[in-house]
Amino acid sequence: QILSPPSIIHTRPFVCLILGENTSTFIMAGYYDITEILAQEENVPTKMKEEGYNLGYLDSGCVDKDLAANRKIEMPVWMSSCLAVKQLASPFLPKVYEGKYKEHMEADPTVIDMHRMFFYYEVGIQLSSLLNDNQLAHQMRTIFEKRYTHILDKSFNSSASSDISSFTTTLTSSELSIFQAGHKSSQDFEKWKNTRNEKIASSSSLVPSSARKRKYNEMR
Repeated sequence: QILSPPSIIHTRPFVCLILGENTSTFIMAGYYDITEILAQEENVPTKMKEEGYNLGYLDSGCVDKDLAANRKIEMPVWMSSCLAVKQLASPFLPKVYEGKYKEHMEADPTVIDMHRMFFYYEVGIQLSSLLNDNQLAHQMRTIFEKRYTHILDKSFNSSASSDISSFTTTLTSSELSIFQAGHKSSQDFEKWKNTRNEKIASSSSLVPSSARKRKYNEMR
């Protein structure tokens, strides 16, 4: 299902990103949704507030079995979120959400190749909620709205025989789902239209030409 961009991004059944003016909410999919599982495995920079018991394996440079307090490392977003809720760690924004990446996004997000940021929205929305970062939530909304129209235009105007891989490989997970839904909808409509035209043509051919001419004269 695809809705207009002002408030809801539907990425797949039972999953949506709700983007308000100053807030955001990330609604997780089912427990066994493989896409959401992969999104939760994305690493985010995190600073330990307390010593991390038996977490030394997360840092390749750590020789101890435990992580020392104030240590900065990369860890999966699900783990960083759990530790943050318990006030044991503080996650930070990955580089793709700030600095030069943010500047490029704000300039013209429609030309950005985001295949290296495949879970850009899923992770960004979750972090904005976790960090209470309303600016990031607004950033997600603005970027999505600008790319949304561009993606739908491409999906509706790409023929079944055209090579769309050069475009789809630049999309995030959520955007790819939207493109595929729009492209399928467009192709289904074309099939329906062609089938309908064939039926109309077949029905007309069954009527004798003299009868068609007489009917035409009567209508005049």
